Amino acid sequence: MRFHARHGALPEERLLGSVFTVNLELKTDCSGAKLQDSLKNAVDYREVYKTVEKVMGDNRFNLIETLAETIAEEILRFFTVEEVTVSVLKHLPPVPGMIDGIEAVITRPKRTD
Repeated sequence: MRFHARHGALPEERLLGSVFTVNLELKTDCSGAKLQDSLKNAVDYREVYKTVEKVMGDNRFNLIETLAETIAEEILRFFTVEEVTVSVLKHLPPVPGMIDGIEAVITRPKRTD
C-alpha cells in the first residue's frame, strides 16, 4: 500500500509530507475460507486497506516506529488474525547522503489477556 502522509519529526516533513509504503503480513487460520470459498470466512483486504489508510491520514507521528505500532494495534483489534507483521517504508527521508528510504518492521501477536 502506498500513501502520501505527513509523518516525521521535522516541521517540513509535517508540512510537505512524504511517500510511505506499508506492507502487512497477516497470520490467520484460512481453513474456513478454504472449505467454503467465501469472503465471510476470510480477512477482507479492502477493509484492511481502509484501516491502514485511516491510520495514515488521521494521525501525525514523529516516528515510523510509532506509526507501525499503531497500524498493528488497529489490525489486531478489528480483524481475526493471530499475528501481524507491519513494515513502514518512508521514501527519500531528509537525511544527509543518498538513501532511498528508511524502514521500520515489527511483528506483534494478538494478546489473549
